[in-house]
Amino acid sequence: MTTPTKLRAKFFKDDDTGRDMLEISWIGEGQTLIRKVTPEDVARFPLEWQAHENGKGEVEIKGTSLMEVPGIDKGMAMALRLKGVRTAEELAGLDEASAKSLGMGVYTFGKAARNLLAAKKLEALEALQAEAPKRRRAEAEQPAA
Repeated sequence: MTTPTKLRAKFFKDDDTGRDMLEISWIGEGQTLIRKVTPEDVARFPLEWQAHENGKGEVEIKGTSLMEVPGIDKGMAMALRLKGVRTAEELAGLDEASAKSLGMGVYTFGKAARNLLAAKKLEALEALQAEAPKRRRAEAEQPAA
């Protein structure tokens, strides 16, 4: 899984000129830049470029669903996706100013997302710890080579 970022890149074809274009936006900043694609853009955003070349609108990302965050229902998850926040990891990674700029309650949801992700991490560590003795026994029972 990649590190969440506030930067979004989307390639598209200009209907009038037929040129490949790039839209860069920043979550919570309200800024968008649209320009012709350069070789540097393709190198900087290879997954987004590949999605464009394959006819997909956006890169499919992996992460925890927004719907797993306590308090976020289907409507709020859709509203956040429309504002560029696609996963609980991205929501948790927003700074206070960016979260607040996305609307009322988003900062609170960001804190809930951070708590959720911390709990999931703790559960994963506990599962590994519980599994460790079983692995040690299995390794000890195997004959030496």
